[in-house]
Amino acid sequence: MASIEEMAQPVLDDKHFVQEEEELAEPIDLNKNEEPLPPSIELKPLPFGLKYVFLHNNRETPVTISDKLSEDETQRLVTILER
Repeated sequence: MASIEEMAQPVLDDKHFVQEEEELAEPIDLNKNEEPLPPSIELKPLPFGLKYVFLHNNRETPVTISDKLSEDETQRLVTILER
């Protein structure tokens, strides 16, 4: 019969360990001067009462605001957010 200490010890076998990664046949040459592409922005439909505005007139910087703001209020809010 197993003692309490033996039962408390986990059973470790090969399936619990991570195998080392195999080396690639050829190293990958990365261009360090190349800028990564920014992720594309997917605008989703907004719930009633909300709309998108874009900071600095750039479609890559959307902000969600209330659609109940007047044009003047919207412009003032965008100006503050752009700062």
